[in-house]
Amino acid sequence: MNLKTAFGGISQALGKRNYRYYWIGTFVSILGFWVHKLALGWLTWELTSSPFWLGIVGFSALFPSFILAPFAGAIADKFGMRLVANYAIILSGVSAFLLGALVYLDATSIEIVCVLTLVQGMALAFDLPARQGLVYYLVERENLSSAIALNTTTFHIGAFIGPALFGLVVRFMGMEWAFLINAVTFIFFFFCLNTLVLPEHPSDRRSNLRITEDILEGIRYALNHPGIRSLFIIAVLPHLFIRPFIDLLPGFSADVFGKGTEGVAILAGSFGLGSLLLGICLAVRGKTDGLARVNVISVLMATLFLLGFAATNIFWFAMISVFGVGMSIIASAVANQSLIQNTVDPDKRGRVISLSTGLAVGLPAIGSLTLGALGEKFGLQAPVIVCMLIGIIYWSFAARGVMSQAPALENIQDQFNQ
Repeated sequence: MNLKTAFGGISQALGKRNYRYYWIGTFVSILGFWVHKLALGWLTWELTSSPFWLGIVGFSALFPSFILAPFAGAIADKFGMRLVANYAIILSGVSAFLLGALVYLDATSIEIVCVLTLVQGMALAFDLPARQGLVYYLVERENLSSAIALNTTTFHIGAFIGPALFGLVVRFMGMEWAFLINAVTFIFFFFCLNTLVLPEHPSDRRSNLRITEDILEGIRYALNHPGIRSLFIIAVLPHLFIRPFIDLLPGFSADVFGKGTEGVAILAGSFGLGSLLLGICLAVRGKTDGLARVNVISVLMATLFLLGFAATNIFWFAMISVFGVGMSIIASAVANQSLIQNTVDPDKRGRVISLSTGLAVGLPAIGSLTLGALGEKFGLQAPVIVCMLIGIIYWSFAARGVMSQAPALENIQDQFNQ
């Protein structure tokens, strides 16, 4: 069996020069992102020892995407995905460098951490939809599902490798280097992005005031499209209730399991390993058939696994539970994003993807803030357990909507291939 047969859709996607360069840059920058994210959480815990402040910092990192994502999508559709990504990458790199420099100079405070994290969150609002929207132009349509799956899996490969790098960097180089290394990875991705050969973005001479109309048009399109609307509704559960637990891992590691940075690294690594294994399977699979069912089942499983994690004080059981959350959360993310990309009209792509990424990044910010505040008052475990029980009820209604639209969502690609 040759490599192309063995690795299916992965080989076909990486066989394209444009996507290969894009993926290499993405992979390196995601490693930097995870090292930065874990260092940010531990720096916050060292400065405050407060679940509430963990929630505040998580909120600052993610919530701007919830507000700015619709603008980001409209601007990307108007001026081009790469141009928007370039400016966002530069801003992210500068903010990471400043944070690293301030930590080195021992001149930081929790307020400064929040401000610089907020700046990076604003950049992320423009970076994510532009990056994801570019994938459509880098591979043939029949390889789109594999490329999206590999893209999402790459994020979670970082979740697996990043904790180990975080532990090594902090132990042998110092906390400041976690942020400085992230700044360097942004520079690397900037150069990779600008080696891509892309079709020229069509000139758009309409007034900039048209941006508001474009945003509203994209929102109306998403809300009026039964399939896309159902995918947005079920995505609320993993984004709002499940993903925020990552920001609370330093608190769980210290207060619930009695561990330090090693506990954070182990738990985050278990999450990443589960994501990596299942993500690779979905990327090799490379088909849209059955993804609606994968979506609804994986959201339920993620909820149940996180319920198990929050209900235990046994570290090895928590590792297994987090591994299951990682497997489930990537399956739902790949399925949801693949179905959206296969369904959306090309001229609305940037706006719909920006709404999707806005939910994916903004809702965890609200969840982190809420769980952090509740954790301050009631402890970390009880609020998560209650949220998971509510989530099971929500899932029972949201899953029906997705399954009712499954034939239309999964057959879109077949319609284009005919």
